[in-house]
Parts: sequence; structure tokens; C-alpha cells
Amino acid sequence: MAAAAHLRSRHFVRRGGRAAAAPVPARDRAARRVPDPRPHRRSARLRAGGPAPALRKTRAARPAPRRGGRNRGASLAQAVRTFPRRGDLPARAQGRGLARAAPDSGQGVKLVNRRNGAILAARVERASRLWERMRGLLGRRELPQGDALAIEPCNSIHTFFMAFAIDAAFLDRNGKVIRALSDLQPYRATRIQPTAAQVVELPAGTLARTDTRAGDEVGFEV
Repeated sequence: MAAAAHLRSRHFVRRGGRAAAAPVPARDRAARRVPDPRPHRRSARLRAGGPAPALRKTRAARPAPRRGGRNRGASLAQAVRTFPRRGDLPARAQGRGLARAAPDSGQGVKLVNRRNGAILAARVERASRLWERMRGLLGRRELPQGDALAIEPCNSIHTFFMAFAIDAAFLDRNGKVIRALSDLQPYRATRIQPTAAQVVELPAGTLARTDTRAGDEVGFEV
């Protein structure tokens, strides 16, 4: 009896002929304190009997910096505002391809042959975005006389799925005609001109009517 009482006092029970550990009561579990694994972080306030500090100190929320720099957005906006316009460029830069590129589309934009003064087109439409350059003249039934499409940048064109023939003039950055193609029929593709900066598509017969050929210099006038 004494031995059984001793085992019960030690929280042991008899199971299957062997002594097995019984569950520890809740009051005993609460009495067992787990020591602080980081005693070196205890502050003087804790040693004096104050409240225990939090195990993890939360830092103040700070905005995550943008990739590429903290002030990237401001720098980009400032660069866009300070980018020189076409009229603000020096005369030397305007004499190059920057000023000789096709201006914005409008009724007053003309394409003129500077050698003989002939007007190739009185209304020039500009295609500079990716979708505009890919579309070109697709979906149109005709290109009226006096109209033109300036594709920039471009060094090769095709006439697949088109319903009419066109003339094409390949221009470099200085406005010089590198190659002039007359009466380009549908479902044709041109060779790549490495030095071409843009291609002007004109109604069929325009190059022959204005006597425009390779080596001429053309320009866009407003």
C-alpha cells in the first residue's frame, strides 16, 4: 500500500504491468517556467521587476524603396519635362535627322523634292508607334492622290493583304532618297535597307510624275 501511494504521489500509474508517466496537471505545468533563452537581452527594467519587454521589436513601417532608386519617378518626370523640343534644338542638330523626320500628321504637312521643287504629297500621315507601323495601309481600299504615309523607323516594307499598288521611297536620317520603288504590287516584300531611317508610301505613279529618284533630297514642310 505504501509503495502504491508512493507511485501515485509521483504521478505514476500501472498500465499493462508497467509504470507509465501520467499527464502532468495544469497547475504543475504552469508552475514550470521556461527560462529566457536570451538573458543578455534583459533590460535593467526587467531585472528591477518591471514588465517583460516584447520578444520581437517591431520597426516603424517605412515605405519600400522603388527599384532602381528612391527618386526614380521624380527623375523620370523631370527628364520628360526638360527634354528639348524640336524648336529648341540647336541649328546643327536640326540639320540632321532629328529635324528632317516627318512632323505630326496634319493637312498642312507636305513632302517636297528639294532638287526640282516638286510636291510628292500635300498631306503626310505619320506612323511612328508599333501598332501604326505594323498596320501601315492595311484595311484601306485606296491611297488618294496627294496623300502619303511616312513610317518611322522603318527599313523594309511589304504589301501583303493590300488591295492596290504603291510607290515607296526609302529615306536616310538626312532626308536623302536611298531607294525609290515604283508601282509596288500587292503581296510583295522589299529588301532591307540598312541605312534607311524611314519609308514614305505614296500613290502609284507619284515618283514618276515628280521625277524623284535615288540620290534626291526630300523634306517635310509645314
